Amino acid sequence: MAKILRMPSDWELPPGARRNFVEELWDYYRRAGRPTLQEIADAIAADYDAFTASKETIRRAMLGKTVPINGDVVDAIFEVFCKRSKTDPNEDRWPHSLDEVEPRRNWWRHLWSLALEEEPSLPVQPGSTGGWGGGGDWGKPATRASAASGEPPF
Repeated sequence: MAKILRMPSDWELPPGARRNFVEELWDYYRRAGRPTLQEIADAIAADYDAFTASKETIRRAMLGKTVPINGDVVDAIFEVFCKRSKTDPNEDRWPHSLDEVEPRRNWWRHLWSLALEEEPSLPVQPGSTGGWGGGGDWGKPATRASAASGEPPF
């Protein structure tokens, strides 16, 4: 039985361009009926002769661990999800907006490009603020409150 893939939490994947890309990816994944990684990889292999995408590449992209560098792979994942969900990749991403039309494909490529350019952020680990002068605030970087005064933190 395939392991259930879950959207990363804010703690696992902090806000930013990478998270925005992954949230969009998950939107299409859910619309597509949550296919298994094998089904996604098989669909890409069947539809594209020039390349394949491994289950691990797809899994890491869906968890925000990596952003695929190859735009063809990113487009293939997107198109597999669109095909499975009967979503036209060229329809307006924001149909109720009064602004200009933004095709889903263009928005997808925009989010991918921003995510690719963003440095990956590491989640804050519990206990990372401990130690001398840490202040005890979980999830915030430790400060060196006593370093400037030369006094011990107690």
